[in-house]
Amino acid sequence: MYITPNQYAKTFQDIKRSSLSHSTCKLVIFVSCLDVDALCAAKILSLLLRKELIQYQLIPTTGYSDLKLHYDKLDSEVTNIILIGCGAMLDLEGFFDVNPEEFLGDNSTTNGHTIDNDTELELDAVKTDNFALTRKIYVVDGHRPWNLDNLFGSAMVVCLDNGYIDGNLNEEKEAYNVLVEMSDSEDEDEDEGHNQNGHADDDQEGDKTDADDENDESSVSTSRKGVKSINEDKIQTYYNQSSTIASSCSITVYALVSAIGETNVDNLWLGIVGASGFDCSIFVDEVRRFSTDSGIHMERGTYLPLLRHSSLYDALLYNWIDGDKRIHKILAKMGVPIVAAKQQWQYLDPPIKNKLPGLLKKYLPELPQVEIFYRCGVTSMDVFVSLTALLETGVGLNNTSANSIDHGDLEDENELIRREIKSRESSYIRNFWSAFDSVSSFGISNNIGLEKGITAAKLVQKELFQTIKYIIEQKLIKNLKVYRLCILKDESSHLGFDNPVLLIKLSNRIMDYLKQQTLKPLVVAAELSNTYFVLGMGINNAFSKISGAQMKKDFFEASLVEIKKEDLAPFLEQLTFNL
Repeated sequence: MYITPNQYAKTFQDIKRSSLSHSTCKLVIFVSCLDVDALCAAKILSLLLRKELIQYQLIPTTGYSDLKLHYDKLDSEVTNIILIGCGAMLDLEGFFDVNPEEFLGDNSTTNGHTIDNDTELELDAVKTDNFALTRKIYVVDGHRPWNLDNLFGSAMVVCLDNGYIDGNLNEEKEAYNVLVEMSDSEDEDEDEGHNQNGHADDDQEGDKTDADDENDESSVSTSRKGVKSINEDKIQTYYNQSSTIASSCSITVYALVSAIGETNVDNLWLGIVGASGFDCSIFVDEVRRFSTDSGIHMERGTYLPLLRHSSLYDALLYNWIDGDKRIHKILAKMGVPIVAAKQQWQYLDPPIKNKLPGLLKKYLPELPQVEIFYRCGVTSMDVFVSLTALLETGVGLNNTSANSIDHGDLEDENELIRREIKSRESSYIRNFWSAFDSVSSFGISNNIGLEKGITAAKLVQKELFQTIKYIIEQKLIKNLKVYRLCILKDESSHLGFDNPVLLIKLSNRIMDYLKQQTLKPLVVAAELSNTYFVLGMGINNAFSKISGAQMKKDFFEASLVEIKKEDLAPFLEQLTFNL
């Protein structure tokens, strides 16, 4: 089932009522550990739960296998599970292998009827919002497309929606319900057939012959098949669309907090930071409502990543592939001397600083105008970039790279790969907690976590620029028949692309560069020690159709897989036929 914002308050009260306990933890939050938006959403929710004195457990997860492993370990007393940044694209009842009928509460009521252990009642025969289930799974996730079984076929799974479903998925809802009804009808017909044992009524009135009955049945069967096929096609078309992240988890959780009247400046700032990769215009009225006393200020202008933590020259250079020549031309048109442009932001002449927003708008019109939010001199988008860098690098932690693990005389390649993956995923978790702890004080001066994140972000920004430049100079992007392919070897970059966040960022930058040319799907394969990360941009669900190759399809990002080196060629060959 799904709920809209006008139901958020009631939903939270249900969670609160069923989670309060003095002895056991009844609420568990699973959060994607590679997503800044999910991290900020989890932070907002954790602050709310602490204020409400609700015990909870927060568990960062690296992928679906990790999620399933942690779910299977849950105590039977857990009543509420919240998934942040994951779960929207899965049939969760099937994935977790749960039967909602096993979680019906004793003596619960629905539509005036009492349900007890001796009553046989199908869950889909009553209204789902009237069930007294002893466990529910709540989904806060921007990944799309939604799994329709979660939305329209489950009483146990509750998806938090921003109003998109009622406005855009009416056809899919109708098709889904038609198919469910047809399936139920077929089951009933089958049961009746078994009960009749094939015996006809000898006393049947009328002049119809057996041939007439067969013709009628054939006509009805043909019609049913046609209806079924049409609706199946609608569902399949919906699932065939490209996987994407369509909404912000932080905005959804902030809407939940707003619905119960528990908004504050810290929650607002976390929501803005988490949603920095999305449209933040929704927060404009919120900032005005809190007034200037909040310490959050905003302006509309051109955002250049890390401008206030580097120089104008570097901020311009690292956001284009064209290099120095274009930057020099832009600066000449602006009337900004190169020497001044290379000074750190804090030392740049005030007259240039004051004119810069207008100059950027005039001479760089291709850059979008966005709402820029400030707190204590730091922009929300720079905080977002800083958190991303902490997830990517885990600055300040003694992380052990999978490539540096001492494997001794281990000869089993599969076991070697398994250990490397385990070590890599452990680093993801450590990086998450580093970022999670840092975000608590973002916007406050003398924030060590923020400073480390900014330093790491500047380094990543520079190395990413040099990597893309190397890719272009070495012509590593191959224009194939149906897609573009870029294979990165170890020597391609000083950055290690064993973190999916880095690879996604690189691929997005390459796609921005390729927009100047004929747009095709892009596939980027990054070499690791014994495997490849393979990321597809604009490939719809082509990865899911590939079989045979040894792949790890475990990431919350549907278009990312990990495959053995020797399987790369057959994988790409199959991909060509499936696009």
